[in-house]
Amino acid sequence: MMDDPDAASSAFTHWIAANVRPATATLPEAVDPTELGGVVGINSFNRSGYSGPCPPKRELHHYFFRVFALDAVIPIGADATRETVDSAMSGHVLAEGVLVGTFSH
Repeated sequence: MMDDPDAASSAFTHWIAANVRPATATLPEAVDPTELGGVVGINSFNRSGYSGPCPPKRELHHYFFRVFALDAVIPIGADATRETVDSAMSGHVLAEGVLVGTFSH
């Protein structure tokens, strides 16, 4: 997942990819997560896939890239929203990794 907690409407989700095969160690640039067995959900732009950062001019925003290790495949479809994914992951998270980047215009 990628989200922006600095957005005016609280945490704004830019990307959801779930159920990627456990043996996946890296994500190549521009990869389609479905090629890795995954599902791509609906972001806060109400679109499937990745939508890049676009904070208001002269505002610095933080972008959290989160990776979760789960003990099960979660039952979600391509229409899954952040709330759906968070709910499905509840009780299944074994570990989490976070990378934070910043961006401004």
